[in-house]
Amino acid sequence: MRALADETEKIIKDDAAAGPDFAELYLTLGHNLALARIKSNDAEGAVKIIDSYLGFYEIYKARKKNLNDKKRKSGDSLTNFTVVVEFSVSDAAEVAGKLYFMKAKILFDKEEYENANKLIAIAFDLLKNTDHAKNFYEILNFIVANEDKFKDKKLFNKFRVIREQYDEIIKSARTEEASDNYENTEKSEKTEKH
Repeated sequence: MRALADETEKIIKDDAAAGPDFAELYLTLGHNLALARIKSNDAEGAVKIIDSYLGFYEIYKARKKNLNDKKRKSGDSLTNFTVVVEFSVSDAAEVAGKLYFMKAKILFDKEEYENANKLIAIAFDLLKNTDHAKNFYEILNFIVANEDKFKDKKLFNKFRVIREQYDEIIKSARTEEASDNYENTEKSEKTEKH
């Protein structure tokens, strides 16, 4: 394990860590290690791991921003837009969002609500642009279920409204899917009769 840690440390110090594939892999490792600590009832150990990996994420983000600033200065408006969008939906940002949310839940259990709420807002921003809506919806449900713990009612109401809109989309999609299934069943029954 020590050899792996040393090798990883070398990569992080090198520019190879600026690559999104490495960052995602490294952060996923951190997420899984922290999850293992939580499952073994070691919340303190999980927080140390999360903080360590989020430290890496902040370094990665800063390097990425510097690289993007250089691209922006030399690129056109389409390049500028692409660079910003690329980073906001990157897999590394998604895993970092999961880490922030994991730490927020630990802080919630310790009744450190103010710090937990700040981390939830960060996680929300990182996860709202990802392909995996499940993570995003999990945060919304967690927030709504813990309404009494949110001092910032304006922020809480924003989350509640987003969740209501999200619920409407899900309901609409299910209704549409049920309607399609009904139409397909009806067509196949007519075909069988003829």
